[in-house]
Amino acid sequence: MATTNSIVSQEPAAILRAQIIAFNVFALLGLVWLSAVLITAATSPTVRRSKVWFAHLGAWTAYSLSYIIIIGWQTGPQPPYTVCVFQAGLIYTCPPLAGLAGLCFLIDIYMNLSAVLFDKKMSPRWSVFLAVFPYVFSTCVFIRVLLFVEDPTTVQRHISHLYCHITTTTE
Repeated sequence: MATTNSIVSQEPAAILRAQIIAFNVFALLGLVWLSAVLITAATSPTVRRSKVWFAHLGAWTAYSLSYIIIIGWQTGPQPPYTVCVFQAGLIYTCPPLAGLAGLCFLIDIYMNLSAVLFDKKMSPRWSVFLAVFPYVFSTCVFIRVLLFVEDPTTVQRHISHLYCHITTTTE
């Protein structure tokens, strides 16, 4: 038997609001903490990090940022189309960005360790390439996602009300 204080007895709208608030809090905390780590590492004179490390954390910061774009439009009427399509583009772009940045970070670690173990010098161009490549690739994905939108009605807020996405129909 449910009491009046239990989640079971709450209105669906109240539960949805609580879920949205929890989601937003975690997304904002991720963004703030990642930003704090990046700013600390960038401004500290004693902390040395590679370009690829910064690119990797930057990718995860972008991932966190992509989910908070429609804060304030998560309930009620649909968000403005431009905001929604921008977020949808980021929602589809940031997971490959984070994954590719992680892979490039691992390659960078491997190459640096190999250079130390085998007493070889690694070209600094590799680090620049590994730091930039995920962003170039993801920019192409973002542009492709935006070009994929043929029908503006397919861009809408997800049923969870947390973010915008692009719906497709299968025929």
